[in-house]
Amino acid sequence: ADPKTDNAHVVGALADDLVLRTLIPGQQGILVMLDGPTQDMWIDPWVHHLKSLGVEFVMNTTLKSFNLASGTKHVEYVTLQDQDGNESQQSADIYIASIPADFPSQALIRIAHFAGNTIHEECQ
Repeated sequence: ADPKTDNAHVVGALADDLVLRTLIPGQQGILVMLDGPTQDMWIDPWVHHLKSLGVEFVMNTTLKSFNLASGTKHVEYVTLQDQDGNESQQSADIYIASIPADFPSQALIRIAHFAGNTIHEECQ
């Protein structure tokens, strides 16, 4: 495990599962869902399930800005830029950004800039 990129909780859970499956014959732990390529066994089923619930995935875009509702820290919509340079505005009830662990922190700096102290206040 690489401590710079791996999630300690996930690595710990997998290690725990490996030990329990070794010590208790016949135990099937969380690794059962990893009996194949991660994309096929884990990611694709979740994407399918979330789409069935109405979730829209916006892929291969650059986050240009968070646009806040007037006088608030609530995100009203985001501005995205596609691979051809076209910008669009997207609004949603919930926003989730998927950022690789080794990705430069520029996107996180943008989030902190636009959110101000909101993240800090909600964590207390």
